[in-house]
Amino acid sequence: MYGGLSPQLKSIDQLRQITRPIDPSNPSIHIDLLWFLFHNYLQLVRSRPLLKRCQANNRGLSYTFGPDVVMETCQKLDIDLIARAHQVVQDGYGFFADRK
Repeated sequence: MYGGLSPQLKSIDQLRQITRPIDPSNPSIHIDLLWFLFHNYLQLVRSRPLLKRCQANNRGLSYTFGPDVVMETCQKLDIDLIARAHQVVQDGYGFFADRK
């Protein structure tokens, strides 16, 4: 995924059923998948305390989420890892949320 996790995401089938191309509306699972921000990144950039759960982000579009949401989503969807492509990291990839 490009952005991140959505509170509306309940199954992998929801991802498979997304028709393409789309013009996502706000709010929607599509916007969340594009613009959701992982809070560990924000914590490093803005020196904020680590976020738990999901909160609306300050851009007014979608949410930020903490490592607890990553762990819960991996368990709920029965997956081992979530790959995001939203931020550039120095080594080309990075791990967050206990390497999830």
